[in-house]
Amino acid sequence: MMHTLHETHDGNGRTIIRLNQDGGEVPRFSVVIPTYNRGQVLKEAVVSLQMQNEKRFEIIVVDNGPSTDNTEAVMRALAAGDPRIIYVITTEQGDFISRNIGCRMARADIILSMDDDWEMLDPDTLGYMIERFAGDPSLGVLGLGHREVELERGVSGLRRWWYRIARYTYAAGKISRWGRVSTRMYYLPYGMEHRVDHVKGACQAFRTDIARRVGFFPTFYTSNGIGYRSETELCRRFVRAGYYIEYSTRYTGLHKATPRPQGLQERARTIAAVRQWSRNNMLFTARNYWSPATAWLFAAYDLCVGNRNQPGMLRVFGLTHWMQISLLRSSIRGKLEGYRDYRRRYFDLSVTE
Repeated sequence: MMHTLHETHDGNGRTIIRLNQDGGEVPRFSVVIPTYNRGQVLKEAVVSLQMQNEKRFEIIVVDNGPSTDNTEAVMRALAAGDPRIIYVITTEQGDFISRNIGCRMARADIILSMDDDWEMLDPDTLGYMIERFAGDPSLGVLGLGHREVELERGVSGLRRWWYRIARYTYAAGKISRWGRVSTRMYYLPYGMEHRVDHVKGACQAFRTDIARRVGFFPTFYTSNGIGYRSETELCRRFVRAGYYIEYSTRYTGLHKATPRPQGLQERARTIAAVRQWSRNNMLFTARNYWSPATAWLFAAYDLCVGNRNQPGMLRVFGLTHWMQISLLRSSIRGKLEGYRDYRRRYFDLSVTE
């Protein structure tokens, strides 16, 4: 049954659209979804949540831009039929900026920060996540695996052994003492929980009270609307507060990495985004793992070598980046900007936003 929606303004230029003004009963889960111009996949993400067996949750969708496609029409239709949905329209741009808007509105003890192109595959997923948090008070952040973690189950022979070797070679989910962040979660075994140093932000749940205390997603890792390493920094904050991080492959979802308008695919694959990616990675590493006295040495190494996703100058001699001059130039510019920002502003780890 469709009902009349209530539309309010919060005084910060944001429009809040929902069915019930009082919010109803306190939910067990607050799902925060930032979105921009992805009406159809957003609908699929919300519907996958509505199909969950655990029903005591709220969905806070923050439309940052706002969208110019059919997103508003889609969300109004969904909100008119489900009092758990809150639709926020804002002109504030940036993935993690919009996540923070939703997180501050959350009423549940657990927040699930979820991408708009993530789809829950198992109806027991939310119930499982609630049980994990309830069963261990030391669990601070829980990330879910996505479909590619099942790769090892579908291969055999030498390739299967390669996945097992690579699991240790790349130290999946770990951050080295020098700040190298390994995101190759798909090498982790399927069907179990893993203690890690960080989880990806596509589907990341955490305790609301601790996040309010240590700060939500830091916005200084957002540049030109592109955020990178903010979810990793949040995990670092939880670890410093005495909690551990877990990545589960017992329940998985589907991360579609849907193309955005004007050819933006995962944003980080565009040349302009590589610059922001490199800038944020340099800034994250410098703030968390380097001292002011030796930061220049590690920065020089990163400028010369870097890694596959944020390549340095010497990568031009490798097969992967050979003759990709525009990509290398963009990456190096980003690294220099990140080191400059570190030197100017972010020696103090207490800085949150």
